[in-house]
Amino acid sequence: TNIGLCHLENLKSRDGILKAKTESFEHLNKGGIAVLNGDDDKLSGISSVNGTTPVFYGIGKEKKEGCATEKDVYATDIQSMGLSGTKVTIHMGEESFEAVIPIPGEHNVYNALAAACVGRRLGLTNAEIKAGIESAGTISGRTNMLHVKDMLVIDDCYNANPISMKASLDVLSHADGRKIAVLGDMGELGTNEKELHYGVGEYLATKNIDVLFTAGTLAEEIARGVQENGGTCEVHTFAEREEMTEKLVAFVKAGDTVLVKASHFMQFPKVVEALTRE
Repeated sequence: TNIGLCHLENLKSRDGILKAKTESFEHLNKGGIAVLNGDDDKLSGISSVNGTTPVFYGIGKEKKEGCATEKDVYATDIQSMGLSGTKVTIHMGEESFEAVIPIPGEHNVYNALAAACVGRRLGLTNAEIKAGIESAGTISGRTNMLHVKDMLVIDDCYNANPISMKASLDVLSHADGRKIAVLGDMGELGTNEKELHYGVGEYLATKNIDVLFTAGTLAEEIARGVQENGGTCEVHTFAEREEMTEKLVAFVKAGDTVLVKASHFMQFPKVVEALTRE
C-alpha cells in the first residue's frame, strides 16, 4: 500500500522497492484492477496497469506534494479519537459517508480507504462498506491492544521499519497515563541502518512520550537520537532483550500504556508475553 523504507538491504532504494512490489502487476488478469495509494509519490505516478487505469485513494481531495494523480476515493474531516480509533468522512465519487475506524493511527485511515475501494469494486453498498470498516479488528503483533494488569500493552512487534515505527509512536502519543516505548533493532535497512534508527529517535524526541526502553545494538541509536535532540523522556538501554524484559516488567505499573515494537528477528513477542503474564 506504500513504498516505504523496508528491505533496503537487498532492494537498495525506494525505486528498488517500487520495482519489486509492482512485479505483481504483470500478473493482473484482464478486467482486473489495481488499487493504489494516491498520496505515495512513487505509486501515484503509475498511469496504467496491464492497460487498465488504477483506482487511487488518499487523504484529502487535493494532490499531495510530489504526487501526480487525482484520487477516486479520499477521506476528509479526520478526527482522532485517541486509542479508540479515528472518525472520518469517506468520499467515493459524488457520494460520502462517515465511519469510525476502530484501530488508531493515520496509517489505518489509508488501510480503510483501500478496503473501501475494493468493497466498491465488488459491488458493496456504502452501508456495507461502513459496517465492514467499523467492525475491523487487529491480530497479534499488529497494533493489538491488550488490556492486562490495569495497563494497556500495544503489541505491534510482528515487524518494524522506520515508517511503521514512527506511525506506532504517533499512536502511543495519544495514550493516557504514562507512555512507555519499548523498541528494538530494525532489520534489512542496508548501509544507512544507524542513521535510520537515529531518525526514529529524533522523531520520538518530538512526541509526548515519557519513557524509552531499547534492546539491541542498533536500537542504541534510537536512544541517542532522543538524547541528542532535546527529548525529555527517561531512557533505558540494554544490549540484550532478556535483560531489558526483566527490568521492564519490574518498572511498569497500573495506568501505563506500553508500546512494544521491533523487527521480527528480535523476538519481541516474548516481551509482550512477559508483560501480560498473570
